Amino acid sequence: MNTGLSGLCTVLVWWLMALHVVAADDPTWSPEITTSEFDNVGDILHFEDSSKLLLHSFDGAYFSRDSGKNWSKLPLSDENGDEPRVTGIQEFTYQPNAAMIFTSSGKTMYTFDQGENWDYVDFPVTDSVFGNAQINYANNDYMLFKFISFDNYTVVEQTFYSKDKLKTVPAEVKVDNLGECTFTKINPEFTQGPDEHIICIMNEMNSFNVLQSSELATTDDFFDNLISSDVSHLDGLNARKITVVKNFVIVEASKDRYLADFSALYTSKDGKSFYKAFFEDHEKGWMFNVLGSTLDSLYISVFERNSGYGMASSNIFRSDSDGRYFKKIFGDVFSNILGMSLISKVQTLDGVWVASHNVEYNGMQFPKSKSMITFDDGENWSYLNITDSESCNNDDECSLHIAWLTQRAGNGDLVTGETPGIQLGVGNVGKYLDHSFDKLKTFVSRDGGLSWQKVSDTPTVFAFGDLGNILVTVPVNVEYFMEGKADKSAKSISYSLDQGQTWTEVPLPSKIVPLYFVNNKDNTDKTFALLSIDVESKKSLLNVFDFQGAFDKTCTESDMEEWFPRVDPKTKEPVCVYGHSEKFIRRKLDSKCFLNLNYKDLEVIEQSCVCTIKDSECSSGFKENSNGECEPVLPILAHYCETGKSSVKLSTRRITSGNLCQDGYKPLTDDYTLNCKDALAEKKLKAVRVKLNSFKENIMYYQYLNKNSTKVEFQTETLIVLTASRKAYISYDGEYFDQMTDESILYLYTNPYWPDSVHLISDTGKIFFSKDRGNTFGVTVAPHTSTGYSAYKMSFDSKSPDVHILYSHINCDASNNCEVYASITEDNGYTYNDLKSDIQQCVFAESVFDAKHYNYPETEIICSQSISGESYYRLISTTDSFASEPKVLFERIIGFTTSGKFMVVAELTDEESLTAHVSVDGKTFAKVHFPQDLTVERQTAYTILDVNSDELFLHLTTHDAPEHEFGALLKANYNGTLLTTALNYVNRNSDAFVDFESVQGLEGLSLANVVINPEDVRNGADKKLVTKISHSDAATWLLLSPPSKDSSGNNINCKGCSLHLHSYTERLDPSRDSFSSGSAIGMMFGLGNVGTSLSSLDDDDIGLYFTKDAGISWKEIAKGHYIWEFGDQGTILVIVQTLTEVDTLQYSLDLGESWIDYQFSPDKKYLVEDIATVPSDNSLKFILIVKDEGVSNSIISIDFTEVYSRQCMLPFSSLEPSDDYEYFVPKHPTLKSSCLFGRETSYLRRKAKSDCFIGRAPLYLGSTVVKNCECTRDDYECDYNFELAIDSTCRLVKGLDSLKGDEVCSSGDVNEWWEPTGYRKLAQSSCDGGVNLDKWNSHPCPGKESEKVGHGSWGLFWTSLLKLIVLVSIPIAVIYVRGVRRNGGFSRLGEIRLDEDDNLQLIEENKFDKIVNTIIRFGVFSFQLMSKFYGSGLKLIDRVTGRNPSSQSTGSIGAFFNDMVDDDHSLFGDLNDDEDAREIDSFLERGNHDDFDEFTTSHEGNGYRDEPSSAGTDEPVLDADNSEFRLSDDQNDD
Repeated sequence: MNTGLSGLCTVLVWWLMALHVVAADDPTWSPEITTSEFDNVGDILHFEDSSKLLLHSFDGAYFSRDSGKNWSKLPLSDENGDEPRVTGIQEFTYQPNAAMIFTSSGKTMYTFDQGENWDYVDFPVTDSVFGNAQINYANNDYMLFKFISFDNYTVVEQTFYSKDKLKTVPAEVKVDNLGECTFTKINPEFTQGPDEHIICIMNEMNSFNVLQSSELATTDDFFDNLISSDVSHLDGLNARKITVVKNFVIVEASKDRYLADFSALYTSKDGKSFYKAFFEDHEKGWMFNVLGSTLDSLYISVFERNSGYGMASSNIFRSDSDGRYFKKIFGDVFSNILGMSLISKVQTLDGVWVASHNVEYNGMQFPKSKSMITFDDGENWSYLNITDSESCNNDDECSLHIAWLTQRAGNGDLVTGETPGIQLGVGNVGKYLDHSFDKLKTFVSRDGGLSWQKVSDTPTVFAFGDLGNILVTVPVNVEYFMEGKADKSAKSISYSLDQGQTWTEVPLPSKIVPLYFVNNKDNTDKTFALLSIDVESKKSLLNVFDFQGAFDKTCTESDMEEWFPRVDPKTKEPVCVYGHSEKFIRRKLDSKCFLNLNYKDLEVIEQSCVCTIKDSECSSGFKENSNGECEPVLPILAHYCETGKSSVKLSTRRITSGNLCQDGYKPLTDDYTLNCKDALAEKKLKAVRVKLNSFKENIMYYQYLNKNSTKVEFQTETLIVLTASRKAYISYDGEYFDQMTDESILYLYTNPYWPDSVHLISDTGKIFFSKDRGNTFGVTVAPHTSTGYSAYKMSFDSKSPDVHILYSHINCDASNNCEVYASITEDNGYTYNDLKSDIQQCVFAESVFDAKHYNYPETEIICSQSISGESYYRLISTTDSFASEPKVLFERIIGFTTSGKFMVVAELTDEESLTAHVSVDGKTFAKVHFPQDLTVERQTAYTILDVNSDELFLHLTTHDAPEHEFGALLKANYNGTLLTTALNYVNRNSDAFVDFESVQGLEGLSLANVVINPEDVRNGADKKLVTKISHSDAATWLLLSPPSKDSSGNNINCKGCSLHLHSYTERLDPSRDSFSSGSAIGMMFGLGNVGTSLSSLDDDDIGLYFTKDAGISWKEIAKGHYIWEFGDQGTILVIVQTLTEVDTLQYSLDLGESWIDYQFSPDKKYLVEDIATVPSDNSLKFILIVKDEGVSNSIISIDFTEVYSRQCMLPFSSLEPSDDYEYFVPKHPTLKSSCLFGRETSYLRRKAKSDCFIGRAPLYLGSTVVKNCECTRDDYECDYNFELAIDSTCRLVKGLDSLKGDEVCSSGDVNEWWEPTGYRKLAQSSCDGGVNLDKWNSHPCPGKESEKVGHGSWGLFWTSLLKLIVLVSIPIAVIYVRGVRRNGGFSRLGEIRLDEDDNLQLIEENKFDKIVNTIIRFGVFSFQLMSKFYGSGLKLIDRVTGRNPSSQSTGSIGAFFNDMVDDDHSLFGDLNDDEDAREIDSFLERGNHDDFDEFTTSHEGNGYRDEPSSAGTDEPVLDADNSEFRLSDDQNDD
């Protein structure tokens, strides 16, 4: 009976269970769905091991106790009833019961019991935009708070701490410039040091409000004592971020504290001693990302940019157990420029990673990548297998590739899911990862990611429940975010209850755009919350899916199976990793039950293994070679030698810390002896890194993108190279190059106003453009193209990088006659609108003229327009892109150009000659008055020179016979209308290049080469040139002072010689090869010789010369032909010999005092054709362009980044001495004072002996005007029709008249005119008082009588004085006014030598002037004669009495006149000056010369070329643009 009943009960139980199973498998069963609606959800957090959620939306904070089914709004109102804006919510990984709600008012809600009870604390902050908290793991009473707010556009950071878990109001840390702070004990793994130990970043600012340093500081008593970290390894680095990961403290730092990048990594295991992390193969990086790490190792992704489609690559490194040496375990991982890379660590499996590996780069396309998996921490990688495809063999030709493998955990982290080997992933099957979103599908794996099968034809977001026994997916719609399209909105979700083998679809209440699932962090829950956007209302929806009723049964032992993640395919035994094997107990896939292990972590069963060599690692400073041996990395080990030891015993291997293996293998100890001499030498050698890139063909052109000096973000050193076959290559560091496209690139344009922008145009008219330094490219097509030859040019707008004009020359015939179209775009070429027909060249007015001083229409465009059948153009302007008829400015011109703030137009007159007109506003064009002794005839060419100022300089060709050209250097007045001769016989060549250079970075400093035998040259003789320098903006000139010794230390004996340098007309690359650099203040190189004139480049006396004092003194560096470059604002100078094959360069780290040889090619010598770096010369990286095989070129990159170990420390103020910097004050070589242009200016630059680099330090902020000076003769230049005489005075050109009042009044917007004195004040001079040589008597212009300014300061003074003494001193006054003052004052007359009768050139316009000047000559002669007798007498007395002449005061006569004039220009102060010191020197400009002779533009100066190229170019920002105007042969024949 009992037996029967027992059997019946058993049958009933099984029957009832079967009924339930049938119910669970019923297709009508569906999870319960609950929907809530919110306004713009910002974040959702799931309290760990609970069903409670916290949500932040636009209108406040909400709390749910039932997995999101029901919500209640948390009260945040203050005492006035106002509700502050919620700025963020925060949960705490290692304090799962705590959460914070931060608001803009500082009111902060908190809970320590998962939301059951809430309290708040009011922090004294206003308008907070960010709040963050930390809870100490070891003592959770300790808390840190950080708030960021804005006060009048200034970022304010406030830090608070609590020592009693908020029982009392937290205390604010009153420490200036306190940055980020963190407890070291914020997780259970970090156990070193006291519980109170806090590490902070201290930001110290100098008086220029520039970051001085960002150092680490520590405190163990909550900021009562904040101790600066005494860590020499961190010296000079800018600490950017502190992170505590497991038992490591990581400091991400920038080597350059003025850049917001992360170029260095430092680690510590005790929070006190930090060590620089060394990455295998010296890999460089611009961003670090810490991946999932262990107690044994840190895993770091180091990002590198090497793709032009917004993509990057990253290399994955694993550290040793000390966190100091990182070994690369996987390279070229597909990444983007935001720091996101396609690599994921499988959450529950040690040593298992899935990554997408870039195998091929295709320029401006996505790189081709393949997904691979490793089960042994990167030692071995294999393809991902697809099991349900018959055509895919899971090999190199076809396998599965994963785009993403992660879900969002409850705390916001992206993880693969806490499951026993069950994974979901989105990707595709094929040879490569497909980057088309609609080609991606969803796959499932049950073996940790090794093999997969498809579960959906769409990409999805997904989540796991019940440890992988519930899988939920929903299709994603990226088009909604990219294009606003809702066509592919989700209408249903899909779920699987058998680990992905079968799926059921569940319709949604409404169409949505899903964002992500939210469920419990440990994936044990059976409830899922899906955050999405409602397609109709655009509000945030939260759909909650409850799978609790799917199975009532809890799994038993019979429903479970063992699963080993790693099994040897041959022995079937578990494989050991980290000294142990792993085993999981998981549900069978076909079991109809749930584990119901709610909020219990997945259990991993570990079994220790016997130690083998695989359980060891190389000790710090050693790396494993291909044979498995640990070999030394000497630059790392060199730190053992810093104490002066000659050798050190070290162990090469050790058992990895944290490894669980037992017994077996034991590494040897002290098995390596370190030779310190070798280690230190290797460290020095490895400080310079070299890489060779061979292009297998000739390089036709290269272009660096200039750096944007206003940005502090990391900027790539983008370099684009065009080869002979028109292939374009791009590099972001000068080391690694990628071909950009298969298109044939003809033109490369950089934007002079927007340095991050670049355009490339192909032969088919396809335009590739970038606004982010080539990191991403867009592609468009020119509006006009042709199948035959075509050409393109571009003009840019300074107000927007999206605006430009494209000139299309298409359907050109053999005579180069083309159809010409000008098209404007405002969206960077996506759409173009044609301007008026036959437009040849345009400028945007706002890109040329000075808006601060002149009014002009902001939309004005000025263009030249060709005339049918004519060889001249019309100049027109428009304010509406030619929608209406344009304004005609000139009917006949041969061209126009811009220079500084001026526009210069070359008009063809009715007499078939040229007339120049200048404008400063695009509306009024004034005729340019050339000196009357210089005639601008039909065939006269004049070149507009670009200078280091807003002034206008021209070179007027006065002799144009081929190979015998020279001309006059002309300088304009303030409005460009009046030109005076600054220097005659300045050399030029037939390509319109002029031997003139305006030295960068310093005002008014110029070099020029002058023909000293002009008459002989006119008769066919070869030109003899001398080099001259001007320190006064071309007002006066000097010969270059020669060095006393040559580079070998031998004396240079050359009487009457000076230094002469080869200039523009003989340079390979005139636009880039310059004497100077704008960032290396006062420094110049030049190739030349010492002698009476410039020798030929073929002569043996050619040498390389260098100056660091702005050309006052020079030294010979080396003999022979050299090229040079400046780096890091002058802290590194690099020279290399050319015209002969070499394998060595020389560099200097002490401003040229000493030079170091460096062999860049140990195995082969190369012919170096060019050396280059970024245009701003603030990099430590250089490239050498060398001739490789035949006509092919290679680029050798030379990286000196590691030469310096620290960055120089800027002084806190200009008054404080600095260990690293000095103030360089330019001087005039013939003056005692340091006044130039009426002021004494000091420039900050590094000291020669300082062992540090400058980087992006803003040295310009330290440059300051020390004082304004009184005016002297050197603040004046010769006025119109006056020229500089040999005695440095300005005299009227014989046969010419001075400027008349009506000419002045008609030349510009002036109210008055001053009587000519022969002098005019330099526009750059800011002198005040002192000598007045130009403004004595003024007269109002017609109609401007009421606006007349009045007398000048000196004129007013003397007018008042004369009124008092007119009755008794009329003769004296007349002589003074008409004689002394008019001819330069006493300071001018004091310069005249007694024995130079002919040099006393005084202004004589009539007979009365001759009478007055006769008296003046007699007076000067008398005083000089008296002075000689007086001086001879004193010397005689000195000899008799034995007195020291140097101790005697100036005699009464000398004292009398010295009181009347400036000390530097006393009447007798210059009697012994050398005559050559007062001669005029030549002055010329560097840069590109746009030759309008043939109405074309020459760009050959923009890049290195070995042969002519048709590639269009655009100049770097600092390059010049010299324009030559002359009539063509056709016009001359008319």
